[in-house]
Amino acid sequence: MARLLALALLPWVLVGAALYGFRRFDLAFLAYHVTCFAAFWVLGGRRTGPGREAWPFLLAAALFAPLATLVVLQFADFPLIRGVMAGFGFSPWQLPLLGAWFLLVHPLAEEAFWRGTIYEGLARDLPHAWAAGLSSALFGAWHALVLIPVLPSWWWLGTLGVVGFGMAMVALYRARDGQLLPCTVFHCVGADVPLLVVLALAFAA
Repeated sequence: MARLLALALLPWVLVGAALYGFRRFDLAFLAYHVTCFAAFWVLGGRRTGPGREAWPFLLAAALFAPLATLVVLQFADFPLIRGVMAGFGFSPWQLPLLGAWFLLVHPLAEEAFWRGTIYEGLARDLPHAWAAGLSSALFGAWHALVLIPVLPSWWWLGTLGVVGFGMAMVALYRARDGQLLPCTVFHCVGADVPLLVVLALAFAA
């Protein structure tokens, strides 16, 4: 379990160094996602195949996404977001590339890592409730690195929201017997699409 906890803290080091040391958002994503996939390949849990069960969750995510977008927009400061992203080496022309990466790579990487590796590993040694809570708390906590610059007054609320989202993904992961596809679909449509909408609006303003 100590190895899993150390692995779960690795995003703090990688993303923190890339964002605040090198000021490179692309390096942060690359290091994080490579680590997610490598950890799942070596330590990941059940690798059950995809199933048609993903489609009901796609519908649920599609219904959830507009609500999530509206909530985020209530706290979004577009000039601040543009300034922070520029400080991390982001240019507006990269938005389509970032969008494609977030839709195709990011949700699968995070679900493989946080549910398929960290939660799955902790659940072998801890009761389900403890494994779900701990993995979701770690999942949410590292996102504070990204939330603090763009939500300086409300980062803690955003972090709690990510923790809650992690708990929901654990519940979905368990409900579908370790299938990652439903979690990935919901993560993509329900969380990453709203984020991309906010970024697009920020740079269109």
